[in-house]
Amino acid sequence: MPWVFGYGSLLLKESAEKSMTVQSMIVGVLYGYQRYWGVRSTADTPSVVMGVRKQHQSQCTGVFINIPEDSFEALDVRERKYDRILLQEDEYEAAGIRGDVYVYVPKPEWATTSPDMHVGKAYLRKCILGACKLGIEEEFFTETTGWDRCKTALTQSLSQKE
Repeated sequence: MPWVFGYGSLLLKESAEKSMTVQSMIVGVLYGYQRYWGVRSTADTPSVVMGVRKQHQSQCTGVFINIPEDSFEALDVRERKYDRILLQEDEYEAAGIRGDVYVYVPKPEWATTSPDMHVGKAYLRKCILGACKLGIEEEFFTETTGWDRCKTALTQSLSQKE
């Protein structure tokens, strides 16, 4: 069965299971890629989600998700702003990975550097919660660029009473 590398909302198992059958999840590292905030979430809203881009000497800690081949149809719809890329064996490291490994990389037309776009609070919570549940929160914060886009969502989350 193939594997998909999750680095944003797919870090949270409950989020991943909305569009695919999750067989297993293994924490690992993607080499030569950088996680960043900077992919437009939709054409008509001023918010961004995560992406990864090729970046020499960078790495991105995330989760490898083992899925049945027939899960790609729904996952490709969910990740329609991204291209599914087959990784080479030297581009990742995780114990017990056998078979094809893919990562979703943003299509160029969805990438944005506009300072007017910010991260949505619900999306941010999913990503951080997923990283925390996997025990990779330090890597998630240090390996991700574009945190300035998260100020509003973080401030709103931290100021809410539980």
